[in-house]
Amino acid sequence: MSPLSTDQLRQFGRDGYLVVPGLVPPDRVAAANAAIDALLVDHVPAPGQHSIVERPPAEPELFALLYDTPAFAIAEQLTAPGGLTGPTHAQVALTYPPYPHIPGSGHVDGLNRLRDGRPQSFTLLVGVLLSDQSADHMGNVHVWPGTHRATAEYARTHGIEALLDAAAETSCAPVDQHDRTQVHGRPGDVLFAHYLLAHNIGGNTSTVVRRTVYMRLTRLGHAEHWRSALTNGLMEFDGVRES
Repeated sequence: MSPLSTDQLRQFGRDGYLVVPGLVPPDRVAAANAAIDALLVDHVPAPGQHSIVERPPAEPELFALLYDTPAFAIAEQLTAPGGLTGPTHAQVALTYPPYPHIPGSGHVDGLNRLRDGRPQSFTLLVGVLLSDQSADHMGNVHVWPGTHRATAEYARTHGIEALLDAAAETSCAPVDQHDRTQVHGRPGDVLFAHYLLAHNIGGNTSTVVRRTVYMRLTRLGHAEHWRSALTNGLMEFDGVRES
């Protein structure tokens, strides 16, 4: 797999997300789907969204989607070589049809406060597609391009506490969310999304159960400089900032 081009790095900086096709080979996709099938043996499917969370060393086939493919190297190119930690868990996101849902707005993961007042912030969301999501309304994640920059601007202008207070009410930053798009891809494609990008799960009116495995990565030292990372959206993305 060739490294990201300058155009791709700049696209990530502008939009807050990037889909890289074919990062995960078919055998890894098949192994991960088989592992999920085993987890679902006693699961009674119902239309709508479902989620399974697994922590290492359980379900190594899920974490292999990141570590045994070029996906982790791409994450490092966006941020910094040798500068990432995690993931602490893998989230299997499922959307069973028919589910004709259109989200009204996006949210930002982890803006909820911990007991010490810090948010559960991280750096980069990695989503590995395991089902066909090549058209709209196949369970695709909806994203609002550029909201990572708007959210950081809001934190700079109004203060971090104001951002966290607003998110406590609505789970999203009070920024313009008119420009929505659905992320398209096929099994083996990988979504890389900035932590501050507004996003949400959409409906599924296809005949295919939507499957995506999400993992969160964090820059080393994030716990100490999380405030700066919230107000300077590209602080932790060396590869993007220098492109």
